[in-house]
Amino acid sequence: MRLTTIEMMVYGKNIADFIHDIIEDDKYDVSIEWKDYYTQGTDPFACQTQSGFFLEEYNGMPCYLYTPIGRWKLMDRTTAKGKDWNKIKNLVYKKLKLELFTPRVKVNNFWKGYIGPVWRIISNEDVILPIPIIRDKDNLRSPCECREIFKKFSEQYPLLSK
Repeated sequence: MRLTTIEMMVYGKNIADFIHDIIEDDKYDVSIEWKDYYTQGTDPFACQTQSGFFLEEYNGMPCYLYTPIGRWKLMDRTTAKGKDWNKIKNLVYKKLKLELFTPRVKVNNFWKGYIGPVWRIISNEDVILPIPIIRDKDNLRSPCECREIFKKFSEQYPLLSK
């Protein structure tokens, strides 16, 4: 499957919307700040993909989506509350076909917690996505190009419902 970067970002937005919808659902005991972080766009200096997507967990929450224009913060892990995060994670695992890319690792440097695991996203429901490949550091897109693509994408496909 050959998609433009904008088309890829639409698939990424669909994944993010699904995660945000279940977080906002009152039947789960979870709360987290996400809207401000999500709408800021991608971090073009981190985790650009050559193709496909990766999902990074932090302390058991699906926090980041690696995209062709960088790492997209889906939520702020430091504001998480509630006891149903495993239910959220299980719903994500049911919808997305995932393959382990890197395992969960404990971090004790500047903060304490667990980063990962990081998953390759193979499909979203029954839609097979391009094979996830991390972009080589010698071939990264410029931050300016990434920001322009995100601006164009978010103008065409608003991130938050009115």
